[in-house]
Amino acid sequence: MDIMSSVPIFTKSEMAQYREEKSDYISVATSNRPSFVRKLLNRTSKEILDAADGENTVEDIVKIISNRYPSAPRELIECDVTTILFHIWKNGIITWKKGGNPFMSDFVIELSPNEKVRLAFEEDTKELLEYYTTSNTRNDYYSPLTKISFKEPLFIRHSMFTLNHLFFVYEKDGKIESVAIISVDWISSVATIIGLQNLDDRFIEYFPKIAEIMKKFSAKKYNKIRIIIECEGHDEMSSMLRKSGFESTVVLKKEIEDRDLEMFDYGILGNDVE
Repeated sequence: MDIMSSVPIFTKSEMAQYREEKSDYISVATSNRPSFVRKLLNRTSKEILDAADGENTVEDIVKIISNRYPSAPRELIECDVTTILFHIWKNGIITWKKGGNPFMSDFVIELSPNEKVRLAFEEDTKELLEYYTTSNTRNDYYSPLTKISFKEPLFIRHSMFTLNHLFFVYEKDGKIESVAIISVDWISSVATIIGLQNLDDRFIEYFPKIAEIMKKFSAKKYNKIRIIIECEGHDEMSSMLRKSGFESTVVLKKEIEDRDLEMFDYGILGNDVE
C-alpha cells in the first residue's frame, strides 16, 4: 500500500482528551488502547490532524502543509509529515481509511523468495497467538532480568497495541519460524532483547535485518540493541551474538542475584557501538 495515496483519519470525538495548550501545542489522550496514552503534540502535528479528515490523502496533506510553508523544501515536508503520521498512528491517535496499514511494507525485508523478516503489528496478533499455541519452540532465550511471560495472550495483545515490546518474526514459506522480542523505552536510546524463540544459526543471517528495520522504526532514536546473557553455559550463544555483529561491553560479576552476566551491544547506526 502506497503511503502517499493512503487516507489517514483523525476523529476528535474518539479521544479521551483533546485540549489546546500554550504555544500552539495540543494534548491528546487516546481511549482505544489497553493503557492510557497521552501525547503533547506541536503545531505541525495539529495541522496534520486537522487535515486528516478521512478525505485527504497523505499527498494532499503534504500539499496543504507545503502551501503554508512555501520556503521549506518539499522533500523535507514530505519526510516530516510521514514521520509524524507514523508516530501518531503508533499511539492510536489516527486510523486509516478501509483499515489499511501503509507502513507495513516499510518494515519487511526479504531474505530470499520464500523467507522474510518483518515487524509484527496489530494485524498479526492472531497469527502470533497461534504460533505460541501450536509451535514447540526450542533453544529459547529469556532475559535473566525480566519475569515476563512472553507467550501470554494478554502480553502479546498489549504489545501489539502499544508497541512497547516489538515482535520481529522470521518467516519461511509464509509460516513463522522464529520470533525476537525487543523492549523499547521511549526515554532510553537503548532497545533490549528480552526474548528469542527457536534460536539457531539463522539468527546470524536475520538479526542484522532486524537492526535495519529498527533503524526505520526508531527514526534514529535508538542507537543500540542490547542483550544480556548468563556467562556460564552459554558459549554457543555468545559466539552466535559475535558473528551477528554484537560486541561484548561488560561482564557483571555476581551483581544481580549472585549470577555472572555478560552484556552485548549491537550498534544500529552504522553498526558502530557508541
